Amino acid sequence: MGFFDLFREDSAELSVEDMAEYVHGVYKVIDKKCNYKADLSGLNSYERNLYVAMMLEIDVYNGGFGEYFTSQSADYYQEAVSAFEELGGYDAAYICRKAIEALGENIPVNRREREEYYNAVFEDSLDEILYNCEEELKEQSDALTALYYEYIENYESYFAEDL
Repeated sequence: MGFFDLFREDSAELSVEDMAEYVHGVYKVIDKKCNYKADLSGLNSYERNLYVAMMLEIDVYNGGFGEYFTSQSADYYQEAVSAFEELGGYDAAYICRKAIEALGENIPVNRREREEYYNAVFEDSLDEILYNCEEELKEQSDALTALYYEYIENYESYFAEDL
């Protein structure tokens, strides 16, 4: 029995918790495959979209957009909006776009430079915008879990080789 067979039930019958467990399992496999965020070049486009979106959501959930933008996950921030769009998460894409635009056009890709930039541009008005984006994204959590689950299920063959 393979990993996908464990969750072969109709997704309408699965709880959000079951979907989250399944999705997180796939995320962990992808995380290991790309050496824990170090090198995403070995991921196919389906894995990469899911991984980039989930990295952002996990960081925001754990510490807000401030944590995200100063973490290694944000090395791929330029792909976040399109990743959510490819997944069908248009609300999440819109929220991410607002957060990214709040920081301005010159956000560095390099983590150390991005952290310095973030600290230099940080002010109360930026904090408020990012906090509001964080709250909006957290409201999307269950919907995103279902979306991730459906995406993996629809493109199972692109994920199955490593599971």
